[in-house]
Amino acid sequence: MIREFPEDYELLSFFETEPTVLDRSAPWVYNTLEFAVSRGETTIAAKITGSYGKLDLFISSPETEQTHQLRNIAVLRVAKENSVEVLLAQFEEDRHMKEFRLVLSPKVRIYFAMGDRNLP
Repeated sequence: MIREFPEDYELLSFFETEPTVLDRSAPWVYNTLEFAVSRGETTIAAKITGSYGKLDLFISSPETEQTHQLRNIAVLRVAKENSVEVLLAQFEEDRHMKEFRLVLSPKVRIYFAMGDRNLP
């Protein structure tokens, strides 16, 4: 199970939209949340299942389509880095991937840190 999960208002601030929620009576950390946002010609669909440590991400733009299925997330948080909001995922210790970062504004960017390599 995920050890750290963002507050509802942090996810609302990051995605700038309300999610579709699988079970309205359950807290978000124990729920499945689906966010859909657009940034110019880029669309982003994120499905977060906190209690299972899962994030499914689909990014589509005129140039490319990307799908990322992230599993074994130990920590999911919204952070500020250089005045930019970042969705940061950190993984269980035994995973090859160490961190994943998603930036939505001012433009959509994703970063991966594998093993001991640092993020740009």
